[in-house]
Amino acid sequence: MGGRPTAKPRRRTGGRGRRAVVPLLVPAALIASGAAVDAARGPGLGRLFTAAAATAAALAALTAPRGRAWCAAALPPLVIAAVAAVAQLLTDASVPHTGATAMTAGVRWAMDTFPAIAAAETAAAVVLTLRAVRPGRSGRPGRRRRGRAAHA
Repeated sequence: MGGRPTAKPRRRTGGRGRRAVVPLLVPAALIASGAAVDAARGPGLGRLFTAAAATAAALAALTAPRGRAWCAAALPPLVIAAVAAVAQLLTDASVPHTGATAMTAGVRWAMDTFPAIAAAETAAAVVLTLRAVRPGRSGRPGRRRRGRAAHA
């Protein structure tokens, strides 16, 4: 109608996409580096990988947003299993994995990664429990609360 052109609605992401990914990259890099160093030291994944996995899970639980803290408890076993499988495949390339040898290799990988998964889950559970038990932050001084609690 000859008037002003209508403005397109702007997407307001506020950088949330980047902020959500960065806390996940540091623990993943920590687990991968622990696996690389442990694999370079000798066959199998050992204590260094376990320590890196526990530290990474605690860091992920500490930096996870409150609404998505369940990810910090659910993702470590999957990430650890994936990193361990890749590390084992890259370092144990001399053995062809077909049939019964693949089953044996899978059982061995599961046994190698169990201590790391148990340590990571324990670390994540401790951090998430401490976050839940610790009194919530009231925010900056002078800041008004919104919602029902503000009127009570």
